[in-house]
This record gives sequence, C-alpha cells and structure tokens, in this order.
Amino acid sequence: MPSGAPARTPVATPVVWVLLVLALALRLWLIADKNLWLDESVSWQFAIGSVADLINGTAGDIHPPLYYVMLHGWVAAFGDSLMALRSLSVVFGVAAAYLVYRLLDGVPRVVAYTALFWFAIAPHAILFSQEARMYAAVTALVLGACLSYRRWVDSGFTSGRALVAYAACVVVCLYLHYFTSLVVAAIWLHALLLATGITRTPTDPPRRLPLTTWIGVHVIVGLIYLPWVATAVSQVSRGQSWRELVTVAAIPANARDMLAGLLGGTAAYTFTSVLAWVVVAVLLVGLARLGVCAFRGRQPERDLFFLLVAVVPLAVGLALLPFAGRMDLARYLPYGLPLLVIAAARGFARFRIPSAAAAGAIALGALATVPALQTYYRTHLKDSDARPIVAVLLEAARTKPGAQDTIFVAPGFMETVVRYVSRDSLVYQPVEDGADLLQVIEPTRSPAHATWVVVDYRWPGFKELASQPRFKEQEVPFGYPEMMKLFRVY
Repeated sequence: MPSGAPARTPVATPVVWVLLVLALALRLWLIADKNLWLDESVSWQFAIGSVADLINGTAGDIHPPLYYVMLHGWVAAFGDSLMALRSLSVVFGVAAAYLVYRLLDGVPRVVAYTALFWFAIAPHAILFSQEARMYAAVTALVLGACLSYRRWVDSGFTSGRALVAYAACVVVCLYLHYFTSLVVAAIWLHALLLATGITRTPTDPPRRLPLTTWIGVHVIVGLIYLPWVATAVSQVSRGQSWRELVTVAAIPANARDMLAGLLGGTAAYTFTSVLAWVVVAVLLVGLARLGVCAFRGRQPERDLFFLLVAVVPLAVGLALLPFAGRMDLARYLPYGLPLLVIAAARGFARFRIPSAAAAGAIALGALATVPALQTYYRTHLKDSDARPIVAVLLEAARTKPGAQDTIFVAPGFMETVVRYVSRDSLVYQPVEDGADLLQVIEPTRSPAHATWVVVDYRWPGFKELASQPRFKEQEVPFGYPEMMKLFRVY
C-alpha cells in the first residue's frame, strides 16, 4: 500500500454481517404488501416483452434501458409476482449497504458500523429497495464507481483493475439513469483538481492524476455509450410536458422537499419535526467538519472527494429545476442519502473526540429516522391500488361465463396497472387523455355484455363522473374511492 493511503477498514467482521442481515431483513419485510404502482407497472410491461420491444419501448420513454433488460432476465428466472419483481432491487439495496461500509475505509470501526446501520434502516433506501424501479441499482453502481475511483487514487494511479472497475460502473450507471452523470461530474471535478496539482494525492511522494489516461478511459466509456447517445439527447430534450415550472425563488422549498425525501422517504417527514432537524443537524455538522478538513486537514484530497460527491450532485440537481421543471430529486438522486451519510461520518471522525462520541452522533441521526420508517411500513399504498376493483371485475366475469364485458380505463396510461393485477384474465381498453368518455364508450355498448369504466384520480373529470346519470359508481369492498373508482355505464 502506498505511503499515505488510508488504513483499510476490515472488509467483513461479525458486526458487518449482522448489519447486512438487518438491511436484508428490512428490505424483505412486507415487500409485497403495497400495491404495484404506475411506474412499477411500466417496468413490468417492459420486462415481460422481448428485449427488442423493450429497447424500442424505452426509446420512447424517459429512462435508459439497462434496468429493464436486467429485470427482463430476472422475471424470466423468478416470475413476475410482486415479490419477484421487487427482489432485484433488494439485491442491489444490500449490495449498496456493503459498499457504504467499504467507502468508510480509514474511519474508526465503530463510526463505520453506525454509518452502515443508518443506511441499513434508512426509510428512503428501504423504499427504493422495495420498488421495481432502477433506483436501488443506481445507488449501488454509483457507490461502486466512487469506491473504484478511490482505489485507483489511493494506489497512486497504478491499479489498472480499479480503473477498469470504475469505467465499468460508469457505463452501467449511464445506461441506468441520466442523473448518475451528476456524480460522474463531481468525480471529474475532483480528478481535475488532482491533475492540476491544486489538491494532492495521499501517496508519498504526491503524484498528479495522469490526465491522458483519465481522458482515454472516458473516451472508451463514451464509445460504449455511443449507441444510446442520440436517444438520450432526444429523451432529455423532449422532457415531460406535465412537469411544473420552478422559479429560482422556489429552489429553497424544493431543496427542503429533496432533503425530506432523502431522510424520510415517502413518510410525512417535514422540517417542522424536531426529529427531522436532529437528522439535518447531524449531517450539517459532519459535512461542515469535513469541509474544514478538506482545506486544512491532513488528508485534504480524500476529504474533498467525499464532500464533492455528496454535495455537488444535489446542488446541480436543484440548479437544473428552473430549466427542467419540478422533479422528485430524492427519487432521481437516490445515491444522495448514502453519500451524505458517508461524508458526515467521515466529518465526525475528524473531530478530536473519542470514536464512541463520533459514532454516537451518527447513531443519533440514524435513530431519528425510525418514526419515518415505522410510517413507511404502516402505509399500505403506493399510489392508486387497482387490486380491489379488479377483484370486483373478476367476480363479475365469473358470474357470466362466456360473456366478455367491456372495460375501459381512464386515463389510458393506468391500463398497465390494472392489467398487472388481472394478467390475462381481463381485457381493457385505454382511454386517451382529453377524450370524451361517452363518445368513446357508446360505439362499443351492447345488451349482450356490461360496460365498465375504471377511473383514476388523474382523469380530469374524476370527481364529476358520479353525478352523471349514465355512470353508476360501484361499491368496491376494501377499495380506495378517493384514488380510483369503478363505474358501470348504462
């Protein structure tokens, strides 16, 4: 090991294994309790088709295709139950937990344990580990890129294996989600500071980053990504028309929402809560200390790296809002939470206090998120739940064997949600946004079968349909009529 490189935190100890088992257990607990929601149904639809259809379909979507390709293989092996669909994210979620620990090399062991504990129980991390979307995979691969880059730097830029691993992680990241480019930008900023000698490596004697090698590696990354570049440019420039405009004055409020999401997941976890302020205070103190050490400490280059990757993506994401419109940055920057926790833990480890005191501060931040975690587990919905309505429709179909009722879904993009629940047992007809429901329905009506309409709250006339004489709202046991209703049309 080069002189000046950090002492390695043991890769695996009994405590680490216990915490990883805890992370696994929490990510599996009640994993199939909540319904498949709209975005997950899109993942399912892509995953059950052919790879060619998947690639073509994602080109018209807003995300790159790699997660759906991985889910396609996973579904082929394990099926498409809720447990199966979401378990791929569990694997990535536990892998991310292990990488959090690995990124705490050089930190006192007890501080590393508490930081790993924080991520293991984090509501935000558990949420995305129980969702059939790419965000748990994004988190794991971003952390993998950071770890590989650190290994290359700490080796004095001599570890070809670490550099290859970094390049591979970056390629996978870019094919998973476009916002992974923000952490790559933060790593690039650190690399340029090393290349120019503004900050120095921990090697003895200090070496500058070989800029030619660094650029060459990214040229290779670019060539591997080249087949998707035109599609990526089209998707990003097209954007999503439903996004609300964000003014510069609204950025602080969006920053608050982003932090609330990162710290508490989907729970009602606002900054009026004392516990929320405790978590924020722990993170801010740790980050502030790391920032001081990045300019005046004994390991400024390493401290600066963890500060940059924790802060720059979040800051750039907020800066993009006036141009891109309102986005759920806690979702699009899922790696923000573990990088903040790692940076804060490293900051507390730099205080001249006993390691137990530094670990206690991190543990306090972790425990303050427990109420949000409890709220997450007690919540049984992920947006509109089609299961009760589909149960009614299936029962109606069983009472009339041989007769095929006509079932409309408004708006039409919710068709994948109801189709997942019933699979091939029922056939649905999607209604496009802006269409007149009666005009769409009338040509299909027949005395030989009933006509049903499943209406989600996103439909413009959702609240008014019940007042129309030809639409009779059906009673749905255990349903959620404030979000999704079933009508029979006469």
